[in-house]
Amino acid sequence: MPAITTTDENPPPFIPLSKPSAPLAYTSSPWQLLRSDFITFIHLLPSIFSIITPWRPWPTGFYDELYPSPGNIFSIFNHVILFITQGLFILSTPLWLLFPLWMVALYVFVFVLLNRLFCYCLNGSQGTFESNPAVLKHLGAHADEEWIFINGVAVGRHWMQANIDRLSLTFQRPVRGAHNRTAGILFDVIQCLIERTFDYCTNDVRICYEILRVAMLSPVNKVVLILHSQGGIQGGLIVDWLLEQLSQEKLSKLEIYTFGCAANHFNNPRVSAKPTARHPTASAISYIEHYANERDFVSRWGILHSINPLPAVAKSKAMKTEALAAAGGEVAIEAGKARGGYQGRVFQIPESGHLMNQHYLDRLFPLDKKLREVTLEEGGVWDMHVHFGDDGGEGGGHEEKFVRVSDARYPFTSFEINGKKGETSLHPPSMPVAAASNGELAVEIDVDEVWKMPREVAGLKVKDLSRLYMYVNGGSPPDSPVESRRSVTF
Repeated sequence: MPAITTTDENPPPFIPLSKPSAPLAYTSSPWQLLRSDFITFIHLLPSIFSIITPWRPWPTGFYDELYPSPGNIFSIFNHVILFITQGLFILSTPLWLLFPLWMVALYVFVFVLLNRLFCYCLNGSQGTFESNPAVLKHLGAHADEEWIFINGVAVGRHWMQANIDRLSLTFQRPVRGAHNRTAGILFDVIQCLIERTFDYCTNDVRICYEILRVAMLSPVNKVVLILHSQGGIQGGLIVDWLLEQLSQEKLSKLEIYTFGCAANHFNNPRVSAKPTARHPTASAISYIEHYANERDFVSRWGILHSINPLPAVAKSKAMKTEALAAAGGEVAIEAGKARGGYQGRVFQIPESGHLMNQHYLDRLFPLDKKLREVTLEEGGVWDMHVHFGDDGGEGGGHEEKFVRVSDARYPFTSFEINGKKGETSLHPPSMPVAAASNGELAVEIDVDEVWKMPREVAGLKVKDLSRLYMYVNGGSPPDSPVESRRSVTF
């Protein structure tokens, strides 16, 4: 099979130091990973404010992180104080050599004490949170499911409660929050680097792991894990442990959905060569989906860089693909460089912002004016057309916005293409179809008939590919036998 090459006519991003390295395998030397992360961070630094922009509107009011409510103002004030004091503390470290040891020790002691005090004001003493039952229309519904959320950077108790209440309202399920406690923005970022590059499980990771493990061993039929930002790093580490500790029967109950994921890998090994009725996805974890805003600084530094490197490195030798493997579109990368460490379907949304409620949930699952249920109107993200993989350039030759979908590997509900009968499979795992030289995608209709379609694949939209949307307003996706499903791989 001919090698798949990528082209990118966009100029490379701002390069203040040196060219960023291609994404390394997460099993590479942690010092190499740290260097790569730092260089990529510097490249993306000019877009740092994309984390909080747009800062308005606030369509869901007090649920939105930047809405001027007393709780939000208190959280932001504490974070500003922590950011200033932590920044000065870090910058002052070279000056410690000028003072006696006892003065330095006293200075560090006072700083740590005050830092813990402000962090306690943000976090409180709770380790877990429960969503407000008042947002549910039917108490006791979906009792056979367990929904767990792990938050990202800088989230204290107020924003944590807002996140899980918004999730509970969106999907009409009780949501438990496993709190990744904040230590302030700067120290949280340092913690991210340690967790991500050294695969180090901090105390928060260990607590969240135990919460998830207990849920997986309980009698419920389904466990849904939702991750945001740094929570994606911690969730990836937790999954690595679960894959070692639990049976396939228990693992098959798990579904994972991430938003603005900062992790550099997400494992999900295959348990069989092809889907079967017993293992409809042929993988240990049934479903994994990632949602990432394309102009979100954290997404670009995390998941988007890990699956699709920056334009400056898109042509590097390490990223030249040799073949599209038969097992669900896995890509073989020479010299052990990474893409293969990320599993799951990735939805790249052409927007900015990193905040869980304001920039992800409000955009993907807008609420009605009474803030009682999700209203999926025409023109929203769920109604956007999808393009697959890298279609050459930012707009792909299309003026309308679209959602780029990549690394799709798992079966979903079947669909039909207008004018064609029967189910459709794009690059089925048992018979992958190479990308055509004219930029079209080969689509297999049945055993004997193969035809060509544009990359929009006859008007496919996000709602046709996203499993998460099937849970909106208390809905449930069908868990039908594999024969009634179809798969999309690239």
